[in-house]
Amino acid sequence: MDNANLKPLDDCLFDAFTNKVYSDDCNPQNYPQMWAIIEGINRFDEGHTKFRPTQARQEHECVQGCEIEKNETYFKFLAGSHWTSDLVVCASCMAMILYFNRVGSLPPYEYSHWDINRNMPILIGKERRPRPETLIKW
Repeated sequence: MDNANLKPLDDCLFDAFTNKVYSDDCNPQNYPQMWAIIEGINRFDEGHTKFRPTQARQEHECVQGCEIEKNETYFKFLAGSHWTSDLVVCASCMAMILYFNRVGSLPPYEYSHWDINRNMPILIGKERRPRPETLIKW
């Protein structure tokens, strides 16, 4: 396997919040970056997350002031027994939160790397965590 064509989770997260201005390949809405965000959320709290990916039906604003355009994926927080719009986090900000919490150093939840040639996530040489039933997907 050619390691030059593999991107670790941290690299995909970093691209999602830093390089989106410079390259269309690094848009946080693209599959490699969104995979990294979902994988990172699942690693961070082992599938018991209070954040859920949601597709915007209208324009929103992130808690940090970022624009969320219609049809983009963003993350809402479960507060108590209902989903609240008080805490809305765009994909780029979620990637930054996960990156600086070093989720890339945690054991893989499903996959460890993004294979650029095959355009899909893969697991390399590490054991997955036992998976709870509440794994989030998008």
